Amino acid sequence: MAPNYYETLLGVARDKANPASKQIELDLLRTLPNNKHYSSPSAEGIQKLRNVLLAFSWRNPDIGYCQGLNRLAAIALLYLDQEDAFWCLITIVEVFMPRDYYTKTLLGSQPTEPGCGMAYCSLTTDL
Repeated sequence: MAPNYYETLLGVARDKANPASKQIELDLLRTLPNNKHYSSPSAEGIQKLRNVLLAFSWRNPDIGYCQGLNRLAAIALLYLDQEDAFWCLITIVEVFMPRDYYTKTLLGSQPTEPGCGMAYCSLTTDL
């Protein structure tokens, strides 16, 4: 990975229109609304969350942004700085979750056999 990869993605996000931006903006205040870090447009976590989600959407253009990514990133930001939260989100989506779990169709999130939900619960508990 190139040095300053996260910062480079943020630079791209500032300079180019992103198809995911509109949905990200709609979901920012819906993310953990009872948490002080995300409760208002001026709350300190909102800009950090926006940055992480925009950088993620540029790294993963096939996914862009879909519901659920905001909550993962917001929780990571409660414990990590922006760049580490970005890498945490990348690891969850690209390594731990099924390949098509976070896509526009959410195909990978549909269980194909009984007990699949329990496997997911076990996986997320281990995280």
